[in-house]
Parts: sequence; structure tokens; C-alpha cells
Amino acid sequence: MKSTKRFVRNLFTPALVVVAMLALIQPTCAQSKSTARPAVRERNLFMKAHNYGDSIVLRWNVNEGAYWLAANKRGYVLERIEFGDPKARPVRKRLTVAPIRPWTLDSMKKRLPRNDRFVAIAAQILHGKTYSESPKGTIGDFYQTYQQQQGQLLTAAMAAEFSAAAANALGLRWTDRTFDRKATRCMYRLWINNGPQPKPGDLTDTATVLVLPWRVDSLVAPKVAGTESGDKVVKLRWYRYHKSGNFSGYYVERSSDGKTFTRLNEVPYVAAPPDTTVRFSGLPKNPQEVEYTDSVRVNYRKFQYRIIGINTFGDLSPVSKVLVGNGRDLTPPRPPIDIQKKVEDNRRIIITWSLPAPAPDLKGFYIGQASEFGGPYQPLNKTLLPRRPGRLRMKNQCPISANTTWWPW
Repeated sequence: MKSTKRFVRNLFTPALVVVAMLALIQPTCAQSKSTARPAVRERNLFMKAHNYGDSIVLRWNVNEGAYWLAANKRGYVLERIEFGDPKARPVRKRLTVAPIRPWTLDSMKKRLPRNDRFVAIAAQILHGKTYSESPKGTIGDFYQTYQQQQGQLLTAAMAAEFSAAAANALGLRWTDRTFDRKATRCMYRLWINNGPQPKPGDLTDTATVLVLPWRVDSLVAPKVAGTESGDKVVKLRWYRYHKSGNFSGYYVERSSDGKTFTRLNEVPYVAAPPDTTVRFSGLPKNPQEVEYTDSVRVNYRKFQYRIIGINTFGDLSPVSKVLVGNGRDLTPPRPPIDIQKKVEDNRRIIITWSLPAPAPDLKGFYIGQASEFGGPYQPLNKTLLPRRPGRLRMKNQCPISANTTWWPW
């Protein structure tokens, strides 16, 4: 499931310096004059760090359901290497006595809030009843099992992404409060506890992230791009990336008075690839922008909006600058019917039409003339005609042929 892999990778786009030990060097043939390039396999274990000043928080995940299930049983090993005095050896320390594993259900009940929906999702995915059946040997059975495992991983990744409590319970987060603040840099290394002799198929990746203890990370507000008006809809646009990386999701808030804002989405909005590449205005979409469409009941009423980002560590950003937008009527009024013309002496034209139930937003008519039905039409009247069934007698401005057409619009 490539979409699941892309999603997990997007959630763990490095905010600092991330290095993974993933290179497999192929031996070079002695008789070959050219040097073969090393083969690099895809990363399957990711880790990010955030420095809060008094603590450094680590977050990680894998991109395969089978690896995630195996790691839940075996646990993760996390170590720290501190660099200080260049003349001294770096200080290496294993941060936990036992591998980091998901919490038991009793621990979750005792230590975590009951009103966190993502904690409930984590509890269900870890300890609830899930459909599971061993593959029977056919390709279809193996693929079904693979899809199920990927779905479980995706659900767990979502819960961990938007809730620190859920991430702790899932064994995908660790807070380090014992690092040396005087160190020049700290390197964290993470791997799955495969034992002294890994088996074929075990994930042997090591994820590494470098943190500067003296540099505290911060979140900035999402940068807004603008709004677009549709028929009873307002489309908001803001930029996907900021100086410290990218957000995992967003909350959108709306106000009708610019003072009191109401959150429109209960769960973070995750930006999906656009269905089309064209905006309301006909201009091409910017792939670096996120779009959110809000439905409004009436057109031309102005609303104020602001955006709040949420990162991999469950932290909320400051609110963005306020966006102002409104819906706009894009539905044209009903056209006139029973259009008749009469030519007098090949010099004057009498045009009549009917208009059943005119739309409230209809302002009036222009009369156009063309030599062909498809146009182009040239307006015959400079002032707008009133919005009612009408009769217009005008002097012809061009030669009349059998194909000459008149049309009110």
C-alpha cells in the first residue's frame, strides 16, 4: 500500500538533521574499470526530535504494518550519544533498561485521560478485537492480510500524530529530560529489538536524529495565501510548509464578527492531493498550498477565518493571520423564452420575448446581433433593458441575411 507509506513518510518529514543507516554497499568487481554505485534500499524506520528546552521529545514510526506489529512485541531500543569537549570521548547511554513497548490496557486506563479520542483509538487498535486471520497460502489471502496490517498501522500513526498521550501509549514517543544542556550536540539512535541474532525478514534499520541542546525549537503560525469565492462556499488557501518543516494537520476556525471564532473541524484536517488542478477562478493550483472549502448558507456575507497547525508532537501552532471571504452567486438567471423577431422594410427590427418567473438577481437585458447562431454577438443597446417581458424596436446596424440572429442576454 504505497499510499500508507507516503502518508507515514509525510508525517515524519525531518525537522532537524536526520540520518538513517540504510546503505548497502555492493562489492565492486576487480576486473571492472567502472565503480559500481552502492545500492540504497528504502527507509522503513523514521524518527524526529523536538527540543522544548527542558526536554527533548523523540517520535518515531515504521511504514510497514508487519514491522509495526513485530516492534510492538519486541520493543524499540533508544540510545543517546552526547558530544561535548572535543578532547573527550562522546558519552553513550541507553535511555531505557527495557525496550520501549506499547502500554497495557490497565496502564492506559490509570494514566491517560478518558476524553482524548485518539487515546481511545490507540486503546482499540492495541487491545480491541480486530479481524485477524492467518493467510491460507493464496496470493489473495496474503494481500488481504497485508492490507489489514497497513490499515492498523495507519490508524495507529494517525492517533500518535495528533495526541502525545496516544503516542506514549503506542510506544512511539519518548521524552528525554536527562540530557546535558552544556553538550554541543546530542545524537539519538533507535532500532527494533531483534535480539542478538536477527532473523531473515527482520527490520534492521537504525534511525538517527541530531539535536542541538542549546537551540530550542518553536512553532510558527501557518502562512495564509488567500480565499476564493464560490456559490455558497468559501475556499481557504494557505502554504503547506513553514520554516520548521510541515504540519501534520490543521484546525480551521470561523467568525461572523471577527471576535468570536468557532472551530469547524473536531479532528485535524489532513490535506489530501487536490482532485483537480484548476481553481474556481480557472487559474492552476499551487501544489505548495493547502485548500479547505467551507460551506456557507448565504452569499455575500463576509466571514473571518484563521488556521491553526498541529505538528508530529501534538503541539498547536499560534493562530494564522485572519482571512476574510464570502460566498458569491455563480448561478446565472433563467434566459428569456419565446423570442420573436419581425423585420420592417429591411431597415428596422422588432424583437419580443417572454420571461416567466424572473430570478431575484436578474437586473436586465442586452440585445445582441450576429450573422451566425454561434456568434460572435454585437450589442445593439447601450443601456440595460428592464427585467420584464419586452418589445424592442431598433434600427438595423448591419445587413440582414437569412442567418442573422438576435438574442437577449
